[in-house]
Amino acid sequence: MNLEQSIVPSGRPAKLSLLEFLKTETAPQHQAIESVIPLLKPDLTLAEYRTHLIKMLGFYLPLEGRLAEYSRKFGDALSIAQRFKTQWLSADLLALAVSAENIADTPNCDNISPISSTAECVGVLYVIEGATLGAQVIRRSLIKHLELDDTKLRFYTGYGSETLAMWHVFRSQAQNLVDESAYNESGKSACEIFRLLLEWLRAS
Repeated sequence: MNLEQSIVPSGRPAKLSLLEFLKTETAPQHQAIESVIPLLKPDLTLAEYRTHLIKMLGFYLPLEGRLAEYSRKFGDALSIAQRFKTQWLSADLLALAVSAENIADTPNCDNISPISSTAECVGVLYVIEGATLGAQVIRRSLIKHLELDDTKLRFYTGYGSETLAMWHVFRSQAQNLVDESAYNESGKSACEIFRLLLEWLRAS
């Protein structure tokens, strides 16, 4: 249903949920990210896949550091501790014959700002949890084109059979914690993470 078709009895458009708002706000950034991620190419090589995982690790490590800082300061009402993914990236890289030393030496994105509010945190998590939800399409493509087994697909397997359930939990938590007056704050935070990730993928 289009927004124009979603009308409350008073004749006014029904208000967007928080995640609907974030989807609309980040649509251009999301499209830009998809344009620089090579994983759906039919001619993708194992070396390109490995390089992409290294780039993602270099972004997720400092980002999860900021999330951990937020959680220690403000609590974990967003189940942050269950949503860390760098261990999955490291496991995939080890399975792809990248040494532990090289993984430890992965360059990190160093311009991710501290998270100072719940609304900002929701914006950050919207980006990474949305990526986990959408990773199922990438996983199927990787299996098809690179014939990878599960030991090399931990990151793109996400939460496995619990992926959709984890998304629903996040959606409920986010909606309950962020007032409509703070939607813009969440939107700016999500757009900023998309911008930084895009710059990182292009520059690395």
